[in-house]
Amino acid sequence: MGKTILPKTLAEVILNKVQSKKGITFIDGVDEEVFVPYRELLSGALGILDYLQAQGLGEGDELVFQLNNNRNFLSVFWACLLGKIIAVPVMAAYIERHRKKLFNIWQGLKQPRLIISQADLKGLESFALSAGLGEIFDTMREKTVFIEEATARPGEGAVTLPDEDDLAFIQFSSGSTSQPKGVMLTHRNLVTNVRAGAAGLKSNGREERVLSWMPLTHDMGLIGLHLMPVTEDWDVFMMPTRLFTCRPGLWLEKISEYGITVTGSPNSGYRHVLKFFDLEKQKHLDLSSLCIIINGAEPISAALCFEFSRRLAPLGLSPHAIMPTYGLAEASVVVTLSDPAAEVVPVYVDRDSLTVGEPVRETAEDEPGSVCFVECGVAVNNCAIRVVGAHCKPVADMVTGHIQISGDNVTSGYYNNDEKTAEMVTMDGWVNTGDLGFFRNGRLVITGRVKDTIIVQGNTFYAHDIEFICQELDELKYSRIAVCGVYNPTLQSDEIVCFVASRKGREDFSTVAAAIKKRIVKKAGVAVSAVLPVKTIPTTTSGKVQRYQLKERYLSGEFNEIAEQLLDIHGRSH
Repeated sequence: MGKTILPKTLAEVILNKVQSKKGITFIDGVDEEVFVPYRELLSGALGILDYLQAQGLGEGDELVFQLNNNRNFLSVFWACLLGKIIAVPVMAAYIERHRKKLFNIWQGLKQPRLIISQADLKGLESFALSAGLGEIFDTMREKTVFIEEATARPGEGAVTLPDEDDLAFIQFSSGSTSQPKGVMLTHRNLVTNVRAGAAGLKSNGREERVLSWMPLTHDMGLIGLHLMPVTEDWDVFMMPTRLFTCRPGLWLEKISEYGITVTGSPNSGYRHVLKFFDLEKQKHLDLSSLCIIINGAEPISAALCFEFSRRLAPLGLSPHAIMPTYGLAEASVVVTLSDPAAEVVPVYVDRDSLTVGEPVRETAEDEPGSVCFVECGVAVNNCAIRVVGAHCKPVADMVTGHIQISGDNVTSGYYNNDEKTAEMVTMDGWVNTGDLGFFRNGRLVITGRVKDTIIVQGNTFYAHDIEFICQELDELKYSRIAVCGVYNPTLQSDEIVCFVASRKGREDFSTVAAAIKKRIVKKAGVAVSAVLPVKTIPTTTSGKVQRYQLKERYLSGEFNEIAEQLLDIHGRSH
């Protein structure tokens, strides 16, 4: 037998599925499911490609997605890959901040087109007129194609096979900054990374069955939990994020029903499931098939991982199931994976020893000033990592530094944005991730984002560390919390401001605020300037906290009145 020739592009991957019996089961409700074989997904994509080409879209054109149906999304996505049309997946915008993001992205492209439903376009028009964006919207409307028409076309478009280094799609940041940046991902980047990720899962011939609730506009949802299974010819079960949000227990039910072996969730997903978990009502479920829950997309809480494993253990969940990972869109998602046969490894260190370029001091769990991080494993195939201090000089194990990456899976830059690309890529070709961390016995430990560090009187704190401390309080265990550092020019230092999603009255909330301040002083040794209630904590579709939005609102003076009221209540109570 001759040697198997592996596909080098995603277009080849899907074209090779004509004989496959595997596919995607779209779970659109408790009892609403449809199985679509990969060969049928290919057929639908070719029909949509025919429509797009008839509308004048071709090689190198940008197509912005505004699609809330997973099946439609994937059909259009694969149509783009088959026609060398540049896919630009953007979350369907139904609220103001998402619509603002869509218009920001549109203005940063070259000659974009838009695919959307007719009803959703009317919603965008109403927003544009109220926001003074009518002129931009008029251009957008002229460049729009409709999903209703695309899915109704029976034809078969002309396939244009891409080269490995052709741009496959643009992955825009999930919203952690006010100006989203478009990560350029080529076929080489993506095929390299999904193969490396699959190898790191160490299936060893296991018949994988993957379940995902992550949004397809997020890199973990699209690349890690869709492109990887398709490339490896695994069956996938896919539920919309909104369904998971409304029915988190359904995720567990489907793992049990279909014998799922691989799934994924960031911290927010574990917290959401545990908030509604009822062992007595769900004790009939069997989670023993589940080998791996890929844990990434935001800082990993060891305590939350252990609680999730402990509470679901009666359902057969393996203590080894949760797999801490590290990744980002700039690396086509996966940078490191942990050992699938190992439990989560917590790392306790002195938070005062986390200065860049300085040695990290390990501590006991209960030692004052101790903070807990998690080992995130080793680099996947074809990806290199280095941790550097000043002047990009690599540092030793157990020394904090800036994390940089290089490899065939790593982007060459940001789309149509030379300035941000120059900031990201070093002189010797490594990519700055914007993350801080250190190696421990060759395994990467992430300590935080550079932009989420808070410097108070010369001491470094991490926003997510303080958030974890707050969530140790019983009354806040499953609440949304966001911590921001706000620079005070008079003190020439950051001040810490906490935001808590709360519907409590002012008097009751002041009690919670006092408990939070006391907890942070005790555990982190730093004072908090304000603890403020908000209706909701803004997050990305994957659950990542968008702290910059709260910071901007705080600096604008939006919270001045409530802050004064809480200070008055606090003064009366003491």
